[in-house]
Amino acid sequence: MLDEYKRNGELFLRSIKESNENKNKNIEDLIKENFRKPVLELVGHTAIGENASETDILKATGPGRYFEVSSTSYEILSASFFRTRKGVCSLCGKTTDVFSNRPYIFPFERKIDSISPEDMRLQFCKECGFTLYCGMASLYAEKSIKFFFDSYNPKNLWTINDLFKSSELRDPNYYNKIKNFKSFTYHPYETLFVIIFEFVNKLKEKNLINEIKNIDDVKLLVVVGSGQIYETHIIEGSKLNNFVKFFSKMIDDSKEIYNRKNKGNLPIDSEHLIFNGFFDRLTVGQNNEEKSRLRNLFVKNLLDGKMDFIILNEIIIERVKNKEKWPFPFYYRNFLNLYMSIFKMETEQQMFERINGLGYAIGNKIKGTNLENSFVWGIFRARGVEEFYNVLVELQAKLEMNMDIMPINEYEKEWRKAKAILLNGILNAVYSK
Repeated sequence: MLDEYKRNGELFLRSIKESNENKNKNIEDLIKENFRKPVLELVGHTAIGENASETDILKATGPGRYFEVSSTSYEILSASFFRTRKGVCSLCGKTTDVFSNRPYIFPFERKIDSISPEDMRLQFCKECGFTLYCGMASLYAEKSIKFFFDSYNPKNLWTINDLFKSSELRDPNYYNKIKNFKSFTYHPYETLFVIIFEFVNKLKEKNLINEIKNIDDVKLLVVVGSGQIYETHIIEGSKLNNFVKFFSKMIDDSKEIYNRKNKGNLPIDSEHLIFNGFFDRLTVGQNNEEKSRLRNLFVKNLLDGKMDFIILNEIIIERVKNKEKWPFPFYYRNFLNLYMSIFKMETEQQMFERINGLGYAIGNKIKGTNLENSFVWGIFRARGVEEFYNVLVELQAKLEMNMDIMPINEYEKEWRKAKAILLNGILNAVYSK
């Protein structure tokens, strides 16, 4: 992750070096006279002034905001760039004056201070260290996640950062902090999912979506957690590009649906219709941490390019158990079919359509009858493929219905997935408006 973070720093450092007052300056003077600039780009002028002290900078960027800086720290320059010793730079490999990494230089070093000797940690020369330090200018944060973009193509990397910074998603008081959105989120991956959607939505609002639609060499690097415990997640360029297409088409479809209906009965903005209708109805219970735990797992799979029907079924079953007013997510088929189409999941989409259609037909047959609860829970509790088939055979006899279970037979090895899709289809018919 060092190289990726450094590429962002290089872009910002280049803008510093190209200004007239900084031309031909050596690295020491460059650092002393410009170390506030990346911080101003990160936190904004509302948080600190042009001549902010090092102590004020550390307070503005410290714990709970961006970096895991000790509350007793009050220096930057003499604690890093100008506290050097002879050694080998961890980035460029040169033997020269180096200093130990600090959280505001490269924030994602894994270390355990109590057992890691100083000379075993990352260390940088002044040039590499200041380049990494400048990377904070393109580091974004929201709740327990930090993320940044990367590309080998400097032009595309500059474009994506420029578009993101001008998208009005950032908090005007803390520039690279992301605003709160209408959709409630608690966990990291669901939060990231909403951020990507809102980013695409803003680009469409500003007629800038074509600036990013064909940039497929930009990836998104996400760091989840804080302190010494965190995990990284990388959304590669082609996948990120698919999410742009996915959300862009979803917004278009939402507006089309909105225009076909009585606008007075729709409580949300038209572009959010499908996203909010589906996403907001994946929560379970009241406790904030537990409320969206399953949704976070479901979304994490979506970010990996996978559709987890089993977790989705678990969410819907829990909503039914909790007697939610509308237990079934709105625009279920719209969301799932669009995702599988954009991510080219032809086999899974075919499986979904056939088994979901069967489930929906069964649901319409049992809706409002005394078979509704017994067979929904009978199918849900089936713990093996034979037990699953037995419940279906019994249901077929009770309904006196010619039930074509060939689609399920074809996916016998994935019977749990088939069961989840079938149940969701049944519950869609039973509980949808």
